[in-house]
Amino acid sequence: MNKIVTWIVVVAVVVVGGYALFKGKPSFVANNEPIKIGVIVPLTGDLAFIGEAARNGANLAIDKVNANTGLKHKYSLIVEDDSFDAKKTASAINKLMSIDKVDAVISLSSTGGNVVAPIAEQNKLPHIGLASDSNVAKGDYNFIHWTRPQEEVDMMISELVKRKLTKVAIIGVNQQGFKAINDDLVNKSSGAGITVVGNEVFNPGDKDFKTTISRAGKNNPDIYILGAFTPELEILAKQMKDLGVKQPLTSIESFGITDKPAIFEGQWFVDAAVSSGGFNDEYKTKYGKEVGPASANTYDAVNLFVMAVEATGNYGRPTGAEIVKQLLKVSDYSSAFGKLSVSPEGEFISQPSVKIIKDGKAVEVK
Repeated sequence: MNKIVTWIVVVAVVVVGGYALFKGKPSFVANNEPIKIGVIVPLTGDLAFIGEAARNGANLAIDKVNANTGLKHKYSLIVEDDSFDAKKTASAINKLMSIDKVDAVISLSSTGGNVVAPIAEQNKLPHIGLASDSNVAKGDYNFIHWTRPQEEVDMMISELVKRKLTKVAIIGVNQQGFKAINDDLVNKSSGAGITVVGNEVFNPGDKDFKTTISRAGKNNPDIYILGAFTPELEILAKQMKDLGVKQPLTSIESFGITDKPAIFEGQWFVDAAVSSGGFNDEYKTKYGKEVGPASANTYDAVNLFVMAVEATGNYGRPTGAEIVKQLLKVSDYSSAFGKLSVSPEGEFISQPSVKIIKDGKAVEVK
């Protein structure tokens, strides 16, 4: 009996002593297990150069985050390759949730975002898609961090009017992001005195564009607006040259996401937002190369999730709802693009840019 009493007293002392020792010093999540952020990007296939740039941006962010000793949590990235293939995107998001148990996820492109969004919504997983299609932001748990089509289209129309180009032909791929851009462009053109004299759509993987080019050019446009990814974009441009097309070419985003920009030397185009000099310098110092497509967006997305998790005030693992609540409060947030705010629909607003291909590089026109 005395042994039992003694044991109870010892336990009580340990409990009380432990409480006194750790009171006001909460521990990290689940015995120092980090908050996990999944990243789904193409690291193989024709668009691997975009996925590599996006991964670099995410890694730059996570390294800086974990060097900050003042944060409540540690963070880790789990990167999955989807080869820009919707089926692989589905496998990647299911693996990140079921095996890795991620707390948030980032996807790249409207194709991937439209796969991830409904799954994230169903599982209450915060998701930031780097996408043009507003459908990627549908639901309570989905967000977009990419320059919106409406702003890019407004910029394109402004440039066309300024350059007195009144007849345009559009040739674009059948993909959600480009469709969102195309639909808005067609809707707004007539009100600006611009006539769309050709509007041709092709499927991903197409290689022969001769008939498409012929149809698009039958009404003698002043300029062609191309909407495509690598390698179709480059094949399309070569076939246009081979067919003797003399009119200038432009695009919304496409010339900024090719690994062969020299093909479009001297051509202007509308692109997504331009990242700031500070981020650009950090990226170049770390990787020894210029900032690539989507790298600033993944950098921001990682930092936005970290900001949201830290702001929950939760020293345990925060819920998806708690993270989302903080993301919806973002206003004048200092991002790689300058000040960033979120719309009620979950879209982080950034401003488009006008660029020109000069000496094989896309350079902002100021």
